[in-house]
Amino acid sequence: METETLRLQVATRMSKLPSNLGFTSAVQIELHEVIHEMLEDVTGTTPVVASLSPISHVLLKPRSFLPEQLSRLLRRQLHRDTSICESLAEKISSLRFSRANYTLYQRPFLMTVKVRVIKEVRFIVSPVSAPSSGAPVDVFQRLLEEQTVEPSMDSDESCSICFEKLSDSLSETYHNSIIQMPKCLHSFHQKCIFKWIGRQNSCPLCRRVPFEEDED
Repeated sequence: METETLRLQVATRMSKLPSNLGFTSAVQIELHEVIHEMLEDVTGTTPVVASLSPISHVLLKPRSFLPEQLSRLLRRQLHRDTSICESLAEKISSLRFSRANYTLYQRPFLMTVKVRVIKEVRFIVSPVSAPSSGAPVDVFQRLLEEQTVEPSMDSDESCSICFEKLSDSLSETYHNSIIQMPKCLHSFHQKCIFKWIGRQNSCPLCRRVPFEEDED
């Protein structure tokens, strides 16, 4: 079973309109999406994968700051769900007409809006299947002996479970090692992937089983 929830984090700021943007008030939006995948069973909830989309930059010059008109404009420009655009339009409109920004009403302004769309996806494992889904002890041993690779300080690659850089394995937190899965070659911090396969014997990204039962 899978459930999904969506929420917004919005930070806004108003300032004088820079001369290079003309003479019409503008809204500059920076938007990115964060997806948290979590495994939930009888023992609790475990984070699985955190992924971050590239930041989208959109510059709007709305004729009106009424929520209804802003929402229509946002849907055309952002290509997001109606609920997201409506919620964002309400926040932009509320800031525009707040008493604290009264002095900006009389001249063109720039509103900067930083938006984070957070999507939480929960994979709920039934109690019947939960006990047998974790990896056997020999899988941990083989991953440690055969699939440990050295971290590279020059790499910007991140662990898709904790979303921290793999180069952080150089610290004691991750036992100075990275585990590279044998078939798909996806890489994770040892601590992160061992916690994951203790509950689910597969790669968190592609769901491939690291070692088949009939392998030597």
